[in-house]
Amino acid sequence: YDGIKVGGVELATPEIAHEAVTGAASAAKIMKKMPPRERAKFLKKASEILTDRAESIAKTLCLETGKALRDTRVELARATDVVSFCADEAIRIEGRHISLEGSAVGQGKLAIALPVPIGVVLGIVPFNAPVNLACHKIAAALAAGNSIIIKAPPQAPKTLDILARIFLDAGTPPEALSVIHGGADVGDALVEDPRVNYLSFTGSHKVGLEIKKKAGTRGCLLELGGLGPVIVHKDADLEKAAKMCCSAGFRLAGQSCASVQNLFVHNDVWDSFKERFLAHVIQLKLGDPMDPETDLGPVIDDRAAERIEASISGAVSTGAQVLLGGRRDGRMIEPTVIMNATPDMDIIKNEIFGPVV
Repeated sequence: YDGIKVGGVELATPEIAHEAVTGAASAAKIMKKMPPRERAKFLKKASEILTDRAESIAKTLCLETGKALRDTRVELARATDVVSFCADEAIRIEGRHISLEGSAVGQGKLAIALPVPIGVVLGIVPFNAPVNLACHKIAAALAAGNSIIIKAPPQAPKTLDILARIFLDAGTPPEALSVIHGGADVGDALVEDPRVNYLSFTGSHKVGLEIKKKAGTRGCLLELGGLGPVIVHKDADLEKAAKMCCSAGFRLAGQSCASVQNLFVHNDVWDSFKERFLAHVIQLKLGDPMDPETDLGPVIDDRAAERIEASISGAVSTGAQVLLGGRRDGRMIEPTVIMNATPDMDIIKNEIFGPVV
């Protein structure tokens, strides 16, 4: 928001990344032998510590990313629940039995399927919800008896360091959890290391496809971007729809894979919906993310702001109309509503990842 230095971390090298994998591979053997009740115990403790430190982490996340404090507080509450849920699931991991009597050869036979830890998991986390998304990856991997390496988002490195310390303070075995900071070279080193058994990535479609190509026969979970198409039909509760679309379109300054971007409204209710929707958008407060009254702060960096501004300008130059907002001041972009965009426009076809509907 104001350019002040929040903190610093040391960047890794590909060599350090490989060292982390070596440690994680060793720790995976320890985790595999650990009784589920022990995994549940330190995860439950991590959830408790996360609750105690939530406000401090929420403020650090706000300072690092410009995400509104009210949203970072919600994220911390969600993350705490996720860790607690995973602690519960650690002791519920169970197999199943399968009858083989569908064929004559299988007469009187029964197959038993038992899940086993997969080994070393790599989690790559984006900046927009780094605590909650990291907890989804860390707590789930540890609950299932694996070790995990987290590639932190460069925009929120300090927050991820603090989060990792919580898991370690709770009793997570050393080297079962590592956090690595670095650029694409470090990410490539981790993804391409054959000792990594499973890849979990949340981020852009483009990077996700590259990771998928490099994964080979290894398991790969991709949570990628989206265009957030939403339909408001003529039988909708227009006031409720307008309020929800406003919230979902501009929360996190629109930097969410589930953000409402492309909004389709039935002709019969267009005028009424437009009036209600704009009334909600115009009430949004753009400003200092540390102010609890702020609805949306800056986008993540100058490059993102310039890209979003170019998307808006490109749409206008090809016939779209800005109903509200559209202006940029540094990394601050006004909540923007555009109409008459057509399916061939980039602003419809590509993810904006900014405060634009």
